[in-house]
Amino acid sequence: MTENPTLPNGNACYLASMPGRQKLPVIQVSIALVMLFQVSSLLVREFVRLKLGQSGIDAASAKHLSALAGFGMLAILMWPLLRTLRPQLTQLRKWPDSWSRLVFFSIGIGLAMRVASWAKMVALISFGFYGPGNPAQAAGPTFWWQCPAYADLLLSVVVIAILTPIVEELIHRGLLLSALLRRGRFQAILFSAILFATLHALDDMFLAFIFGLVAAVQMLEWRTLWAPLISHATFNGMIAIDWDCLHGVWIPATTSMPLGAIATALGVLSVLVAAWLARAGNAEAGYPGIALP
Repeated sequence: MTENPTLPNGNACYLASMPGRQKLPVIQVSIALVMLFQVSSLLVREFVRLKLGQSGIDAASAKHLSALAGFGMLAILMWPLLRTLRPQLTQLRKWPDSWSRLVFFSIGIGLAMRVASWAKMVALISFGFYGPGNPAQAAGPTFWWQCPAYADLLLSVVVIAILTPIVEELIHRGLLLSALLRRGRFQAILFSAILFATLHALDDMFLAFIFGLVAAVQMLEWRTLWAPLISHATFNGMIAIDWDCLHGVWIPATTSMPLGAIATALGVLSVLVAAWLARAGNAEAGYPGIALP
């Protein structure tokens, strides 16, 4: 592997790859500063959500509208940095060699990770982590499909399935993963996933960490932000539909070890499938992508 040259402006260096192949920029940014910007935007988002709730706006609309406020604050804070790093970020969002293959594999990853999240929920319920475990309070499983008004559903999809993936992938797989590459590939994947998980709710941290690992590998294999962005949008799009349209209750009276074991196995299998699809971007595996150094 050759020495990593530093760009004249000092903003990035390039991780050397095979001769003649696309090189991945390693961006030099303050990770602590980027995380501080994100935390600040989350605080603004929560403040706006509370104010909207107090004004009489329903909880779902307040949640999505406050997210827009949080994104706006984050954009203001990040703008000087993004403007300075524009050449390197342009390199990260390069077009793939084959859109059809990239979209196919990326959607597959999003679907596999969503199956893993469903499996996790079923496993936790089956093992007794959710629910009172009291036969008198047992209910379900009963589910039904009913979507909200078109405008409300559209707002949910725009915020959860479009804006959130764009913001999070730009920051976590664009800036932070690239900045961490100076520490080595393994450390970059691990620590970027940890940082990604810390900005999620406690119940979602584990799955967010797993997704962060898969998305980081996917980014390094395909060498374009389009890959994890499409996977993230697929995963979040299904979440948006689940939250808004799927209703029901399932509070089992007793635990079910066999069902929990099956759900756990399905979840592990789904994660392995997602990891394989992410790794399939390697050119040496016969798919479009750039071989890593």
